[in-house]
Amino acid sequence: MEESVVQDVQKQEGHQPSSDQFGNRSFTKEEASDALRAFADQRDSTTEKMIFQSDFELRDQFTIHFKLLNKLKEDVLNELKQEMLDFVRKRLQNSSIQVSSEVTAEETKAKPRTEQEKFEAMAKKNPALKDLKERLGLDLVY
Repeated sequence: MEESVVQDVQKQEGHQPSSDQFGNRSFTKEEASDALRAFADQRDSTTEKMIFQSDFELRDQFTIHFKLLNKLKEDVLNELKQEMLDFVRKRLQNSSIQVSSEVTAEETKAKPRTEQEKFEAMAKKNPALKDLKERLGLDLVY
């Protein structure tokens, strides 16, 4: 009884519900992405914008999981995690939303440096180059 009276008074006074009162409204990955983009638009730092506009996975229906390329981005995410969670929870009307992250190593391909490595890389893309080199009797070493 007291609880319903308090809720009626809050509605009349125009109080916004706290994050605990948002409930668990379901949402799609697109809605979560829109909420994260809106949060990123409020940020000044390019790094912060890159983190929150990057792709993520939606795990366990309520967990937003980021795969970050380095530890610096994970540190920035951890600094802003609570502020971002408050924003996204309010926007999506779901107090159960959680955030997780992991640092994944970015695969880098070594660029060809020698003339032989450059030729092999080009021949891999276009095998006809190897045939042309043999027909013309060309040598890559000067």
